[in-house]
Amino acid sequence: MKAFIKFLDTNTTFLLLLFYPLLLLIILGFIYIPFLKIHIKEIAAFGFTILLFAFPLIMVNNRFFRKFWAYLVVLVLSFLVVFKLSFYYHYGVRISASALFVIFESNVEETKSFLTDYFDLQTLLIISFGVFSLILLVSFKGVKKRFDFHLANRFSYSNKIVSLVLFSGIFFVANKRLQNENILFITYNSFQDYTDYKEELKSELNSKTSQFLNDVSKVADRQTHVVIIGESTSRRNMELYGYDRATNPELLKLKDELLVFRDVISPHTHTILSLDKILTLSDINEPNKSNNASLVQLANMAGYKTYWLSNQRPIGLYESFVSIISNASDEQKFKTNENTDFKIYDTDLLPEFENYILDTANKKVIFIHLSGTHSRYSSRYPYDYIYFTETDYPSKYKNRKAKKIINEYDNAIRHNDYVVSEIIKIVKCKNVKSSVVYFSDHGDDVYWSQNKNLGHNEYLATMPMYEVPFILWTSDKKMFDDLNTTNILSTPYHLEDFIHSFSDITGIKFEDYNTEKSIFSNDFKPKKRLIKNGIDYDSKN
Repeated sequence: MKAFIKFLDTNTTFLLLLFYPLLLLIILGFIYIPFLKIHIKEIAAFGFTILLFAFPLIMVNNRFFRKFWAYLVVLVLSFLVVFKLSFYYHYGVRISASALFVIFESNVEETKSFLTDYFDLQTLLIISFGVFSLILLVSFKGVKKRFDFHLANRFSYSNKIVSLVLFSGIFFVANKRLQNENILFITYNSFQDYTDYKEELKSELNSKTSQFLNDVSKVADRQTHVVIIGESTSRRNMELYGYDRATNPELLKLKDELLVFRDVISPHTHTILSLDKILTLSDINEPNKSNNASLVQLANMAGYKTYWLSNQRPIGLYESFVSIISNASDEQKFKTNENTDFKIYDTDLLPEFENYILDTANKKVIFIHLSGTHSRYSSRYPYDYIYFTETDYPSKYKNRKAKKIINEYDNAIRHNDYVVSEIIKIVKCKNVKSSVVYFSDHGDDVYWSQNKNLGHNEYLATMPMYEVPFILWTSDKKMFDDLNTTNILSTPYHLEDFIHSFSDITGIKFEDYNTEKSIFSNDFKPKKRLIKNGIDYDSKN
C-alpha cells in the first residue's frame, strides 16, 4: 500500500495525462451527451478501457516502452473521445454498429464529402479544446520526466500475472454490461460482422446466376430495360413533384409520357443499407437474408444480357456492397475509381450508355448508378450548370450558408434532371419494346427540418431523407394507360419490394415473385411501410 501511495505521489501529473481522455469525456460530455445516465455509462466504459491500456505501463519496466505506450494510448483514446463527442453533437446518439458499417463502406471521396458537410464551428471547438488542453498538459515538466514507474519494479513476476488475470476479468465483466458504450468493442465486433457479411454476399451475389432463384421464366421478345439508380436525391427538391423552382425543366417536357409515383420511400437513409433491400430479396424482416439473390442475377437467368455502368467508386475499405452485386453483370464499367483526380460528371456516362444501347444483344437490362446529388453538391455539375444563385427557394432558412448549400443542391438536381431525361430520350429513339425506371437510393434533408444541412442519417430519420423520386417511362402503351388511369400513382409504395416491380417491367416470373408487392401489378396491395427500428413511416408522417 505504501508503494502504491508513493507511486501516486510521484506520478500525479503523469496520471493526469494518462486519464486526460477520460477527463475530456467527463467535461465535454456534460455539453454534448443528452442524458446523464448515458453520460455515466460512457464514463464507466471509457474508464475501464483506459485502465486496460494503462496496465502494461505498470507491468513493463522498460522506460522507453512506457513512454512510447503512454503517449500512444493518450493520443488514440483522445481521438476516440473527440470522435464520440462529435457523433453525439451531430446525431444525439452513441455510435452504433450500423454507423460503423457505413464508415467501413465509405471511400475516400465520400469521407471528404462527409467532412466538408459536417465539419462546423462546434466540431472545431471540440477538437480545439482537446488538442490545446492536451498540449498544455504535456508541456508540464512532471509529465516529461516521470516515466520511471517505480511500482512496476516492486511487483514480482507472479504478482504481475495474477494482477493481469484479475484485472482482465474485471474489465471484461464490466464491459459486458457496457459494451454498447465501449467504442473499441463495438468497432471490433462490427468489423468482424462486416467482413463476414461481405464474404457471405460474395458467395451469394457475385456469380452470374443464383441457386436461390427458382423457376425463372425466359423472355422471348427483343427488348431493352434501363434501371437508373440515383444518389441522395429527395423528391422534395424536384419541380416534377411540386417544388417551386425550375429543377426539372427537361423531365417536365416529357411529363405526359412519364408515370410519376408520388408516395415512394426508400428503405434506409444510407446507400449500402438501402440498396441491399432494393436490389436483392432482402427486406426489413430479413435484413441480412440468407439465400439471397439480386436483380442482376434474375435478369441473367431470364436470358437478358446485363450491363452495369457506374459513376460511383467501386471500392470502400475493401470491395463495396454495390460492386459485389455489379460483378454478376455481363459487362461492367466504373467511370470513377480511387485514383481519379479529376471530376467525372454523370453526363460522362452517356456516350458509354449509347454504346450499350447499340450492342447487338436482343435482350438487354442496363443498370446505371449515378453520383446524382451526392454530398459536396457543387462537385456534381460543371460550371455552366450553375443556375440557382438567389434565395428564391421554399425553405424558410435564408442565411448565407443555407443559400449556398440549397442552391448547390438544386443545381445538382437540375443537372441530374438532364442526365435522366437524356437516357430516356436515347431509349425512346430505338424502335423496340423498352422501359426506363428511375429512383434514388435515399434523399437528403437540405435545410427542410432544421437550420442546417442534415444530409442523410438514420438517427434523425427525417421525411426528406426517405422521400425519393420513382419514375417510369415505358413503350408499353397498355401498361402506361392502365397505370395512368388508376390511383396507383399516389399509392404508398416501399422500394424494398422493387424486385417484384422489376419483374413486371421485364416480364420475368420466378418462384418468389409476389404480384401483391409489385406496384405495376393490378394485384398490388399497399403494406405497412416500416423504417429504422420497425417504425411505421406513415404514422410518423
